[in-house]
Amino acid sequence: MSDTNLSRVFLTLAVLVLGVAAGAQPVLTPYQPAGWSDSVVVTTNPNSTTDTTGLTTTNALYVDWAVINSGNADATTAFNVDLYTNSVYMNTWPVNGLPVGNYTYVTAIPLGFFPAGTNTIELVADSTSVYGAPNTYTKTFIVKAPVLPGLSAPTLLGPANGSVNQSTSPTFTWTSVSNAASYQIFVATNAADLPANTTAIAGGPSMVISASVTNATFTQLNPLNPGTTYYWEVNARLFGEGGPWSGTWSYTSGNPPAGLTILPVFDTTITSDPQAGAIEATIRAAAAFYQYHFSDPLTVSITFQEMSTGLGMSSWSYNSYSYGTYLQALTAAATTPDDTTALAHLPVQSSNPVNANGSINLQTALSWDLGLSAGTSGENVGTISLNTSLMNLSGAQNNPTNYSLFSTVCHEIDEVLATGSALDGVYSGQNLATDPIFSEDLFRYDSSGNRSYNTNLTTTAYFSLDGVTDLAQFNQVGSGDFGDWYSYYGGETPQVQDAFAQPLDSPNPTVELRVLDVLGYHLEISVPPPNFVSATRTGNTINLVWEAVSGRAYQVQETANLTSSVWSNLSGSVIANGSTASYSDTVVSGQERFYRVELVSNPLPALVPATRFIRANVVTQPTGWKTNYFRPFPL
Repeated sequence: MSDTNLSRVFLTLAVLVLGVAAGAQPVLTPYQPAGWSDSVVVTTNPNSTTDTTGLTTTNALYVDWAVINSGNADATTAFNVDLYTNSVYMNTWPVNGLPVGNYTYVTAIPLGFFPAGTNTIELVADSTSVYGAPNTYTKTFIVKAPVLPGLSAPTLLGPANGSVNQSTSPTFTWTSVSNAASYQIFVATNAADLPANTTAIAGGPSMVISASVTNATFTQLNPLNPGTTYYWEVNARLFGEGGPWSGTWSYTSGNPPAGLTILPVFDTTITSDPQAGAIEATIRAAAAFYQYHFSDPLTVSITFQEMSTGLGMSSWSYNSYSYGTYLQALTAAATTPDDTTALAHLPVQSSNPVNANGSINLQTALSWDLGLSAGTSGENVGTISLNTSLMNLSGAQNNPTNYSLFSTVCHEIDEVLATGSALDGVYSGQNLATDPIFSEDLFRYDSSGNRSYNTNLTTTAYFSLDGVTDLAQFNQVGSGDFGDWYSYYGGETPQVQDAFAQPLDSPNPTVELRVLDVLGYHLEISVPPPNFVSATRTGNTINLVWEAVSGRAYQVQETANLTSSVWSNLSGSVIANGSTASYSDTVVSGQERFYRVELVSNPLPALVPATRFIRANVVTQPTGWKTNYFRPFPL
């Protein structure tokens, strides 16, 4: 063959190849790989690619799927694979590309439980039509209702039906049910919002608690609103099936003792929010939490508004005083053992022991509370901004990617009242390390018990009353507040004042209450439950003795039927004058009677003379304003 003929042959081949390429097209379709029972597999075993038969509503299901390129060209552009369950969109998987004859697959996708009857799963290959019309495969499978052991209705035990003055963080109890794997409890402010469906996991708009627990008890950690009537019900569950509901009981939470009062002022960004009711209720509950724990006769207002960045932010004014003036006021305000410990490690001198500056900055609310400045009852002392779009707004919401509104509000209230560090300004270059500190900076210690005050990332500093016992580790990451707790690198137990919040964590202030106490507020010592010490009988007289706190009021109640929802008060309340209290009841022969004791929600007698709270006669204008930021994690 001549060179010329050879060239012609090559030219012809080139034309033929180009002709094939021009008509080539990927074809993306559901596919059954070898060893699979179908292109879409529904199974109870996440490690299996074979359909499970005899499915029931008690089975947690998984799905496997595969899609092949059965065309004559590679799929070089990304395409999507969509999955629907019972015609409801579930998920999308992007596929970056797929060569001819190759397939892509995903296994062990958790689907959860399915209702009894005919169910479908739809697999849509190339759902956005990158390479032509989508190819859909529909899998139909039958789920049957199982034959399960019968479940009876629980009997509610407490809080007692119709009871009043109950805790804002109550413990709900009920009788155990045979064969129950779990229990579902609902609490709402409107009885009509409690569901009748025995498998319900949500209720109406006034629902504040929707929780699944394995034991016959549930404690609400984040406080609910004071002075509010709540309705609740419980049923037993087994493999997704629910037994009959208990009866519906109600109780009314008590108002907190007179003391620190925070009046929320809601900006229009909150009042116009479609979920304003839930947002405002949680903010009021957080404010009431502080009123319950502090006895300071101080009334302030805080403005609350929404924002679209970060998680939370607080802005507040502060005043500057000499260290000696603050120490003198702090000494006069001491009422708790923590106060005594903290004061023992604050030297009496003209300059503060942290950086030797003679002055110290105090939030307006704190300086007013200590009598160092004057104000009008209800005066606004700060603004708190909240990104509610990232938050679970109540205890009935538990989106795993959202943050706690209650804990975020508590975080910001702490800062408006007293917490925070001057190191934020040092880090940003707004002030020097030798400038006045904030009160919380007095309690920064290193691991050797020496005071620590710097912005070095490698520094480890702790909040401590004495330099020995560390209550929390301070944050040293500059993108967070230096007055907050360490949390950037994770691994710690969540706390309200963490610099970086984690989704779904919902801690209550614990160490934060002690911090506010030693900075100048007056913490009410918690009161233990009135546990019975003894119950003796002398003739027809029953003598009851229980643990008590002197000055507290207790109410003895009785019933003739332990499963009854009706408990009757016996005489008036009993005021304890020591570590125990007692009551004697006379019964008739042959009478069966059950007793319980409730702590009446009334405040302790004044812990300090009222003159200690007399306000100054002159108004001290704020010397500055400060803003702290609360960020979600990760950044």
